[in-house]
Amino acid sequence: FISFKGEVRLEEDFTQDVEDIYDALDNVIVSGGTALYDAIHLAVEKAAEGSELKKSVVIFTDGEDKDSYYSHEELLEKVEESDVQLYIVSFLDKDLPTSGGFFGIFKSAREKIQQAIRVIPENTGGEAFFPDKIEELNEIFRSIAYELRHQYRLAYISSNPVKDGTWRRTDIVLKGAQQRGFKVRAKKGYFAKKDTP
Repeated sequence: FISFKGEVRLEEDFTQDVEDIYDALDNVIVSGGTALYDAIHLAVEKAAEGSELKKSVVIFTDGEDKDSYYSHEELLEKVEESDVQLYIVSFLDKDLPTSGGFFGIFKSAREKIQQAIRVIPENTGGEAFFPDKIEELNEIFRSIAYELRHQYRLAYISSNPVKDGTWRRTDIVLKGAQQRGFKVRAKKGYFAKKDTP
């Protein structure tokens, strides 16, 4: 359990006791800024150390990063090279402008923040949620829990033997997915291993 305000802090390490998490939550005081990107960066590093095969992180935020050391681009690079699946639940400030200015040609502040957040979990096979009301949270968390329990893990051996450290895009296609009510969400690709001289 990691909290993030103006700085990022590990509140509770790996545990199988939910009461430990409840206790840590009780001790958190909500205040200050939002170091969202730094928190995700640390969470991905921490999750990668875990012993479980499936590694997932759920982030709950007001959405707008204001205090991070890491940039959006650096964070995207980090999540792309990791094997950690991310889900972001973001309550955006209701006062964020929703009009795009200049006859609606440009994206509004709200749309820009949503786009910046949405791309982070998409690169991991996860998803971003933008609820408007607290009442929507139960269904969102239920949906995340259901998805985590009903996923398949696929592996394959690349036909490209070159170990050059480059990004390689992958596309997962499931025949008849739409007709059967399935949806495919997967990582967009991976970095090939690089030979060391």
